[in-house]
Amino acid sequence: GICRNRSIQSLEVKNEIADTTFLHLTPFFSNNKNLTSFTLGCDGMGSDLCAQYFVVALVKCDSLTHLCFEGGADGCQFGDDAFNNILRVLHSQSELERLSL
Repeated sequence: GICRNRSIQSLEVKNEIADTTFLHLTPFFSNNKNLTSFTLGCDGMGSDLCAQYFVVALVKCDSLTHLCFEGGADGCQFGDDAFNNILRVLHSQSELERLSL
């Protein structure tokens, strides 16, 4: 399955996702050292729990050069805790060249 895939270079998640989706995708982020671009449609981030699991997955991925959060008409609507956790984890992204919020 996708969690064993090591060749995907770019991933976009733009649909609304379940709270535990990123928890289940953590092995993918950990195993795929070719993933350089990740785009998340903020409308898909359903809750602070979803954002927390996203942070857990993001910590496992050290190959990203581009991280983009795309908001809908209202932009990204992260709660304060979720946004702070995402910012805190960016220190683990040593290869990151472009961040779009």
